[in-house]
Amino acid sequence: MQPPQRSAIVGGSVYADVGRPFTFSDVVMRNFGDYPIVVDGVSLVESTPGIKIVGLLAARTPPNWISGDADYPPPFSFPMRPLKGYVIPPGENASHKSVLVIMGLEVSRNGVSGFSAVRIHYHVGSTRFEYIEAYGLAACAPSSKYSQGEHPDCHARLYEQG
Repeated sequence: MQPPQRSAIVGGSVYADVGRPFTFSDVVMRNFGDYPIVVDGVSLVESTPGIKIVGLLAARTPPNWISGDADYPPPFSFPMRPLKGYVIPPGENASHKSVLVIMGLEVSRNGVSGFSAVRIHYHVGSTRFEYIEAYGLAACAPSSKYSQGEHPDCHARLYEQG
């Protein structure tokens, strides 16, 4: 799964409301290897208190997808399947053959919660691997205050590769 070159370190932010799941789907998986990979799950890297994963889906990346939604599960019009057990055949490194990670996230407190990256857990045969996609997210609650610009601190922490 690990690309020949590391992808850029990026981050984004969303306005959220406590207890209302939302969709984050900016992480894309590709198989750069010679064997099928099986996705076991994902976890948040350097996450703050107050944010958790409530659901995981996967889909072939459609040509024009929306990177998130205010609800989870999202009302996307393309087929989605559970992420756990999703098989990515070898040679799936072209953008039209990539797999979208569709994460349901939820915040449990007001303020800024988030993470700096997403760790993808997968295996090839009986060997387990992890890959860190350096895409951070800040979820800022309540949406009614942050969307009006009252709190300018809604910024994702960026992952520092080590």
